[in-house]
Amino acid sequence: MSNAAESKPRRAVPVEIRDLSKQYGGVSVLKDISLSVEPGEVFVIMGPSGAGKSVLLRHLAGLEKPDAGEALIGARDAGVAETHERVRTALVFQAGALFNSMSVFDNLAFYPREHRLADKATIREKVYRTLEILNLEGSADKHPSELSGGMRKRVAIARALIMEPQLLLYDEPTSELDPISAANIAEVIGTLKEEFDVTSIVVSHDRDLALSIGDRVALLEGGSLITIDTPEGLKASTDPRVQDFLSPKIDTANPRFRDNG
Repeated sequence: MSNAAESKPRRAVPVEIRDLSKQYGGVSVLKDISLSVEPGEVFVIMGPSGAGKSVLLRHLAGLEKPDAGEALIGARDAGVAETHERVRTALVFQAGALFNSMSVFDNLAFYPREHRLADKATIREKVYRTLEILNLEGSADKHPSELSGGMRKRVAIARALIMEPQLLLYDEPTSELDPISAANIAEVIGTLKEEFDVTSIVVSHDRDLALSIGDRVALLEGGSLITIDTPEGLKASTDPRVQDFLSPKIDTANPRFRDNG
């Protein structure tokens, strides 16, 4: 990847979740969650199916509002639209959410064009610079259907970077990828931490990803926060719930360990 230090005009922001709870149809999916994320940190939220990982991420993206408690981005309420106007937040969707009818170039150019953030020449320069950062040179004229799964994930990340975010949210960035592509995405996320002044929150069931890129990792189970620790701290933990999740000998037939968010 190229050096992109000149591409970070905004400062990373802290994130804080205070006593956040959420129910759907009387069923609690998040129970009194409290955590804080430091500016510039790569913070991973992991856990088995139904843990509430993606629901928590949607609260930070402003797509959900809590029944109790609050989610704060840069000390501002994440559930208020004005917060995301003042603090640029970008979400990398699990399936990429790319426009299949558009070229890669047009997918990246969509946001700055729609918001009239720059003239055509500047947008073009910015798109190609971002594609270079993500090692996607030569892909500008292709459509998403012509790309591999790993390349589509990188295009989705590139589109998020075009927004020059202060907070970058990833929803299962390595899902449905082969091990080599997943490792490549892990490298991308780690490199962006070094090159951009951005806070990154990653929701994932991928233990290898979490332990390789996370400055700290939160483990959720059944809507409750089990622990927050460094990767080294998690590996050394004697808590059977932590070891149960980190163990490679997981019974995948158990619905508890199927990942649906």
